[in-house]
Amino acid sequence: MALSGTKVRVQRPLDRERLKRVVLRSRSPGHLRFDLPGDWAEGGAADHLSREMARLEGVYRVLIFARSRKLSIRYDQAACAEAQVIRHLAALVTKMPDSFQPEPSATLKGLKQKILSNPLARWGQEKLEQTRKGAETVKQLVDIKMGKKQPLPFDAKEWGIHFVNDLVAFYLIRVHWERIFRQWLPDPWTYRYQWLTIIYLTTVLVRYRKSSAKKSEAK
Repeated sequence: MALSGTKVRVQRPLDRERLKRVVLRSRSPGHLRFDLPGDWAEGGAADHLSREMARLEGVYRVLIFARSRKLSIRYDQAACAEAQVIRHLAALVTKMPDSFQPEPSATLKGLKQKILSNPLARWGQEKLEQTRKGAETVKQLVDIKMGKKQPLPFDAKEWGIHFVNDLVAFYLIRVHWERIFRQWLPDPWTYRYQWLTIIYLTTVLVRYRKSSAKKSEAK
């Protein structure tokens, strides 16, 4: 099934040709997979398709495999219907620019600004700054009172790293809370890669904590 069969207003013969180049290969509840032409499966075209498809409400994962020229779209059936996803993709295909000039630096800059503008991230930055200033003040008071430099009762750098790790873990749980209970827990096999990621990150965090504890005991 090519996208040329979808109910999208087509005004130019070029649009019809573009729709024929994208073919629906498989469908399952909450998942659609398409064949893409080679020039759309990589570079700026792939970035454009992924970014614009992810803007549709209900779509939570868009993957493009350059080698196999496949487009995988996963969406929440409670938020949008299969027909909406297909129509949105068809509309994007008809409006695909003829050429792309990707600007990775601008993309990274925008992502950084988005993360830093998050209220939780700002709160974390403020707390880290307060902790750093507090540690410096305590250190100065101890030095003045004792007449010599005294080590802090804790490693401020190590404490800061632990704090940031906990903050990131809390943020990720908060962002994915609804998906964990509505999608990942009821259907763990479908979302097995998400669970593998959680297990891996948890293992890394625990191993880091244990290694830090051993270093502290050695000192």
